[in-house]
Amino acid sequence: MARRAVLRGRGPRDAQLEAGPGFAVRFLRHEAQHFADRQDFPGLPGTDLEYRAKLVELICAASPRLQLQAFCAEAAERPGHPHAYAALQLARDLARALGLSAGKTLEACLDDLEEARIRWAVRSLLEAHGAELRAGGRGRWPDPARRPG
Repeated sequence: MARRAVLRGRGPRDAQLEAGPGFAVRFLRHEAQHFADRQDFPGLPGTDLEYRAKLVELICAASPRLQLQAFCAEAAERPGHPHAYAALQLARDLARALGLSAGKTLEACLDDLEEARIRWAVRSLLEAHGAELRAGGRGRWPDPARRPG
């Protein structure tokens, strides 16, 4: 009851929260990653923030395979929509990290992947992205909301 009151009026999040405590844990870890990234990498574009938060969700997920299915369903070639675009980039990067053949999508191969292997690849992606940022990178994907000038 108290949890529902905290998120009342948030739309789809209410329904997801009611689905179980797993959502609340993922949501808090996702938002905590945003908080840490904003402190460590000020001005990081939204797609990079979402990409990193989604990686953390996968690392902590009870079933990374199920979480990946959700991200694959959300993925879209829409640079102006950080959640959808980050999900797309994550699926592409993870497919490469897992060594999937170029003709196969991550979603098509999920049933054949061991969860430990998924977690290892996801951790590798998060570490590599963090190393790029600490080396002076400004993010991989420009923020379409920020216009030059």
